[in-house]
This record gives sequence, C-alpha cells and structure tokens, in this order.
Amino acid sequence: MNELLTKGIGHTEFKDSPVGKIPKGWDVKRLGECVERFYQGINTVADKVVYERKGIPILQAKHITSGYISIGGAKFVSQVDFAIYKDKYNPRKGDVLLTNIGTIGKTVLVQEDKELLIAWNLFLISVNDKVQSKFLNYYLQRLDGLNFYENLMTGNATKFVNKTSLSEIEILSPPLPEQQKIASILTSVDEVIEKTQSQINKLQDMKKGTMNELLTKGIGHTEFKDSHVGKIPVEWDFVYISDVAKIGTGNKDTKDKEDNGIYPFFVRSQTVERINSYSYDGETILTAGDGVGTGKVFHYINGKFDFHQRVYKLSDFSSKISGRFLFEYFRLNFISQVNKYSAKGSVDSVRMEMISKMWIPLPTLEEQLKIAKSLLSIETTIEEKQRKLEQTQSLKKSLMQDLLTGKVRVTVN
Repeated sequence: MNELLTKGIGHTEFKDSPVGKIPKGWDVKRLGECVERFYQGINTVADKVVYERKGIPILQAKHITSGYISIGGAKFVSQVDFAIYKDKYNPRKGDVLLTNIGTIGKTVLVQEDKELLIAWNLFLISVNDKVQSKFLNYYLQRLDGLNFYENLMTGNATKFVNKTSLSEIEILSPPLPEQQKIASILTSVDEVIEKTQSQINKLQDMKKGTMNELLTKGIGHTEFKDSHVGKIPVEWDFVYISDVAKIGTGNKDTKDKEDNGIYPFFVRSQTVERINSYSYDGETILTAGDGVGTGKVFHYINGKFDFHQRVYKLSDFSSKISGRFLFEYFRLNFISQVNKYSAKGSVDSVRMEMISKMWIPLPTLEEQLKIAKSLLSIETTIEEKQRKLEQTQSLKKSLMQDLLTGKVRVTVN
C-alpha cells in the first residue's frame, strides 16, 4: 500500500465542463449511461412472495454494513421463486448494490456469484464498458460521505431515492486504466481496514473468553465451591458491591457540557463529553442509570471528572478490592444482574439496590491485580488496533476526496 500511495502521483490540470472544472482527460457521464442492468429489488409484498424456513436468502439494506454483505437474519424463498426472479434480482460478481430506502447511499461490490435475491430497498447496478465497477463503487461511497443523496430523497414517513433521480447522477469519469489504478489504491486501503477490523474482532473474542476464565476460575486453582456468583475457587470469598465501594449519582445535566471543557464529563452514553467542573477526583467506575445505555455503558477513570445526575458512580474502594478488577467483573456481569429485576428480560432504569446488592467474587488482592493486569494488556492492544483502524479510515476518506475528483492524479504504467 505504501508504494501505491507514494509513487506515480502527478499534478492535475483542469478543463471546463458542464459541472465546472474537471481534470483534463476526464469526462462527465450520467450514471444511467454507465449501466447495463439497473434494477430495484423485488417488492415482496406486491409480488406476494411466500417466505420459507430455508432456501434462497433475500438480501435487505440492513445486510449491507461497512462495505460488506452479511445475511444473518435474512428471510428465504424457495428455489421455484428464485428461478422466477433471478434474471432481474440476482446480483452477479462485479455488480454494485446501493441502499435506497431509510439509510440511503450505502454500497457494496458483489465479490462472487451466489444464489440470492435483493429486496425493494436495494438497487442492483451492473456496469457497461464505460466505467469500472470498483471505481463506481468507490465513487458512490464518496457521494454518501458528502450526504449527496439527501438532496435526492423523496417521501414523507419513509425517505427513499428513485431510479430516475439516481440515473441522472453526474459522475466524473477518468479513462478506464486510470479508474482501475484509483480503485486498486483504494482497495489496498480497504484490505488494511478489513485486516485490522478482523484483528480487533479476534482480540475482543479472546478477551471475552479470558475474562470468563479469569473472573470465575482465577489463576492456577483446581478446587471450586458453589457461591452466590456460581462456582468459584475455594480460596475466594464473595461480597456485595456495597461492602467494598461507595455508590452515588451525579448532579449535572447534559446541557452542562462544554465542547472544549477541561475535565471528562460522563453522561448516559459511551461517548465521554467535556465540562469545566469536577465533582470527584479518584479511581471510579461509572455506568448509565437509564436510557439506551442501561446495563451496557461502563467507564473507568482515575482522576478528576464530573458526571450526569442519572449516572452511577462506584468509588472509595476498600483495601480488599482492586478498582480495575471490579470494573472488569462489573461490566461483564451487570447486564444479567439488572435483567433479574424484570420479567421482560430487560430494564429501562437502574435502582441503587441493583448495584449495591450485586454479589461479586473476592480473590486475594494480589490475584485481583494479576487478573486485572492480564485483561488490561489485551484491552490496550485492542485500543492500539482501534486507533490504527480510525487512522486508516481517515486516510481512505482523504484519498477518495483527492483521487475521485482528480485533485491528485495517478499515472498508469
């Protein structure tokens, strides 16, 4: 990838066109001129499609995420129905799929021929010899990043983009060899993104397994006993959280945040805001008290901060407990704790007793510190990979802006 980004880059000269200045040697084409097949997916309601328990999957817009297809949770049709609809609604290798209802503008390049159909909220775009499919896929991605499709939306409750409007999209079109080189550069960046995301996923799976192992079986134990938290090593004790920590809530509201505030401000979200005041200075665990983050949002900090009136703070830990150990156990098990208080299996808000009366295992402090250190090591590696992923995604965005507009030209050998 480094070679592609540092060699063969040329200066751009521009010419006038119907859409303004464009690079010399480039053309402007409408999307409708560049397609061989252009279909909106099957309307399963109007066509009275009968779903089957298994068979040929129907791909929905929700199955297009981050440039990939994932058919988890898809509905199925029979081989008979597939044979009826496949000529129009079965994407082929090299086709571009574009979401067109609800979340509009997400794209994916079909990598292989498969037996599946696309639903009404997807467009299937099969290109002709005027444009390279990978280039078009990236071009449409760039338009999505510019919120371009918002100007084409119609509809009231549900927004959508129609085929006629999409056909009129004007595309800057380099010569085909240059399109191929641009797509190759961006594909190499995508490969780094994919590899890094895969590494993150594997590390997260490893951490989850390691957490379950260390937080229930500890290090080197061979004998176990029953307890309020399940089987634990015979050497361990178990206590309520209220036995080893003080629990309280904040006194600030979301409107108190400052964009460039001095201190972290914890609200009912995984996003940490900023504020110019602090109400506590020390080692602390925080979790959302209500909202969509209930039982899912957790923060650990050792320093000055402020926090929302519906955020719970666990602090002032006793000498028997490591704050970091408690944080790891708490965020792994608290969702199951709060679900005990609801017949529907989930709760909308947290009461103080849900935290204070939560049982936790209590190894020796020495073992707690070893467990916390092992888990922190994995977490640090995940954070490093996450930073790399964000940097590469930012690089891709910059490259798309430069290469797909001709601001920076590539030379073709």
